[in-house]
Amino acid sequence: MVDSDSLAAKIDALRIGFVHGIAERLQRIGPDRHVLEFGAGGGDTAKALDRLYRESHSLAGTAPVFGYDALGKSARAAEHIARKCLKGDGVPGADLVDAIARMIADLEAASEAGDTN
Repeated sequence: MVDSDSLAAKIDALRIGFVHGIAERLQRIGPDRHVLEFGAGGGDTAKALDRLYRESHSLAGTAPVFGYDALGKSARAAEHIARKCLKGDGVPGADLVDAIARMIADLEAASEAGDTN
């Protein structure tokens, strides 16, 4: 049986790891946001869209686990739009750019709220 204090410590360590990983996530999302906002076209757009989909999908699932509900919702919105574009049911446009901007703002807020220095 797992000691509740030990379990709480493990969960807290995972949350801290999540918060510390936000800077890396922002670095990965930034260039793809630029490509999708300003349209590099061709394979670059498809690759950026795929990476954004994967990142937003990951955030949509993990952020709420650590108490970052707003981030989870904005990531889910970006994921949904990116998935539609990947399926050919839309093209990257203002709605995707806006969803990415909200997700980035929520990532930054989560980083500030969870600052563990």
